[in-house]
Amino acid sequence: ILALSFLLAYLFISTTAQSRLIAHKASLPLCIFSAYLGGVAFESKGKNRKLAWGLLVIFFILSLPTLIINFIYINKLDNRKEVTYLSRSDQRATAWIKNNLPPRAVVQSFPNYPAWPHRYSLIPMFAERNTGVGAFKRTRDAVLYQSLAVNEVKKISLLYSTQTPLKVARQLLKSYQIDYLYFGPVEKRVFGWESFEFLQKRKDLYRQVYNEAGVIIFQVVK
Repeated sequence: ILALSFLLAYLFISTTAQSRLIAHKASLPLCIFSAYLGGVAFESKGKNRKLAWGLLVIFFILSLPTLIINFIYINKLDNRKEVTYLSRSDQRATAWIKNNLPPRAVVQSFPNYPAWPHRYSLIPMFAERNTGVGAFKRTRDAVLYQSLAVNEVKKISLLYSTQTPLKVARQLLKSYQIDYLYFGPVEKRVFGWESFEFLQKRKDLYRQVYNEAGVIIFQVVK
């Protein structure tokens, strides 16, 4: 039982999405077992009672990091500096994507949206469409290693770079099966307006399908 508790602790702090899913499914049986231990701790005597109390203490200690982290983040909600707001232009653009683009379309924006410290995947969260590479943290969960996640984000950044050859851009778009490329306020801040002008000139690769309030969406020419 002690070994099981440490295994669950490892799964909870593991960096892989698969491990976290296993831990999530195991949480209900663990709660039921903890309730059973509580009954044993109060009703039994001798060694069984001591063992039950010992395991309950261990489970409580293992749960402390989660309780502390949740408490810290809840207290940050009233601090405007700790809250990330989606711009109105991004709201309108993601709503347009949701209402107009095919359900299976792959739309790529800058992976770490909008910026540190709060990074999230703009397209899956607000436009409800697939994306080639999402936020660094989610990418890291998927590819298992941090170095690989960094490499994936760098590859997507090449699509916005004015130095990327046409052949490389085509290979990246094909590799990630990207149908649309998103250019909004964050992309402008990260890559500069010259990146948009560069993308706009590549008419053999991109076709503009949306342009409103500083957000431009390009369709990839197959």
